[in-house]
Amino acid sequence: MADNISSVAFAGDRNQGFQLGNNSGQVHVDYHIVQSAQEPKPRPCSTEVTAGDRVLPPNQTQLTGNMANERRDILPESSNGCVLITSRSREAAFELVGEDENILKVEPMSEGYALALFRKKLGGEDNEDEVLELLRNLDYMPLAISQAAAYIRQRAPRVTVLKYLKDFRRSEKDRASLLNNAVRDRRRDGRASNSVLATWQISFEYIRSDRPSAARLLSLMSFFDRQGIPEELITSRYEGDDSIVGFEEDIQVLRNFSLVALGIENDVFDMHRLVQFATRKWLEQRQEVERWKERYIVIIANAFPPGTYENWGRCQMLFPHAELVLEYRPIDKGFLRQWAAVLNNVARYAYEQGSYNEAEQMNRRALDSREKVLGEEHPDTLTSVSDLASVLKRQGKC
Repeated sequence: MADNISSVAFAGDRNQGFQLGNNSGQVHVDYHIVQSAQEPKPRPCSTEVTAGDRVLPPNQTQLTGNMANERRDILPESSNGCVLITSRSREAAFELVGEDENILKVEPMSEGYALALFRKKLGGEDNEDEVLELLRNLDYMPLAISQAAAYIRQRAPRVTVLKYLKDFRRSEKDRASLLNNAVRDRRRDGRASNSVLATWQISFEYIRSDRPSAARLLSLMSFFDRQGIPEELITSRYEGDDSIVGFEEDIQVLRNFSLVALGIENDVFDMHRLVQFATRKWLEQRQEVERWKERYIVIIANAFPPGTYENWGRCQMLFPHAELVLEYRPIDKGFLRQWAAVLNNVARYAYEQGSYNEAEQMNRRALDSREKVLGEEHPDTLTSVSDLASVLKRQGKC
């Protein structure tokens, strides 16, 4: 590229700021030359370049100097004008512009902008509280908002904002069906998928082929609570100096694709709930959900201490992650026994904190599993009976 052409890349949080895609994995260039009726000559060339998830061809796993030069060679050379590059990947953006100061991050969409986008796409004056609740469930993600508005608009008056929200919350199956809906948007690249889940899964597949260890880390993190994922719990398979470096490389890949973000502290991470959901649906398609449920159960079982007073601080930190174990009932009997032990332990902490409804639910599930795996007279089963009785008594139910 000529030195006197200006280049800038937007490495956006594609889950929030914009949704651009290219399923072929090639760089796509659109030329926009604007000519005014008062001007006999075209204005300076304004070029938009969309760099998709892939920065390498499908059969290539290493970036070479020639390939980088080829990418730059397709960009126009001019004595004036500018090149705007939009990419899902910060790495791809850096590869094409070469300097951090030329990379502008597209920040997550605010609630106000999300509301304005939804109103523009849907029209009308729906109940604002219902709309805002829907937007929160969609994590303020533009593609998800646009698709939800299009779905409601096409099916009105039978489908309303409230009905869409109820269907979205009803079950994972219904949520997946809605997020797989792909209403065509003529302003998006015609080769890009309009399905929210399919758009993410392009990135997942690229990460899996380019850096499998990062895809495994993403898979594990999708089972945690979306906020405050402790580094210590996701580095259990990284041991030794080389492996720790491997973890840093893996987490950087996920951050580059805006799938994971740093939390309030540098040793915790956050994820969008819809990214986690999309990851689990992707694992379901690959028949890997059970494997990662089992891995998650083992991690929580080893990390969550007895719910006694001296452990309350650690229990409080881990509780949002530990209570999710309730949703991950395994099939294997060995893991089922461990699952019941985790539930029993977490239920005791919930009981000590006065969260009796949560404690009752966990104790009932633990008791049911222990009766099936261990039998009614096993000491662990009898412990669950006693714990459940204590919770019911405190609630005045027995």
